[in-house]
Amino acid sequence: MLLLNRRIIPFTIEFIRIYSFKLGPMNKSPKATSTSTSCLYCGNEITGRTDKKFCTVQCKAQFNNRKKNKEEESIQKLNRILRKNRNILKEINNAGHSGTQQEALQQMGFDFRFYTHQVSENNTTFNFCYEWGYSRL
Repeated sequence: MLLLNRRIIPFTIEFIRIYSFKLGPMNKSPKATSTSTSCLYCGNEITGRTDKKFCTVQCKAQFNNRKKNKEEESIQKLNRILRKNRNILKEINNAGHSGTQQEALQQMGFDFRFYTHQVSENNTTFNFCYEWGYSRL
């Protein structure tokens, strides 16, 4: 049985060390060498300064947009899961239920591995997905 809770409870944030699961250095883009005369995005020949990396401003923008999208894919995926969990908790609470079975939440697509924060109060731990929370009974 899960107990839903929407109260705002003050809590302290503990400092943690965050690691990336990427292999290799982060935020490194390919470097143009002095012998390179082709655009990093489209491969066309570059004219002008010897240290130019892109043939046009459009190629530079497309290259950076593609790089940014790849880096943010995992963040977007995580946010979709958290929003889905939040909406499920909100839907159950708005339906007038203060508690529900864990299996019912799982059938609705709730993923118990993902939550935004935890709060402990009176020996009960609440897992929150943004402002909506639950505790295992």
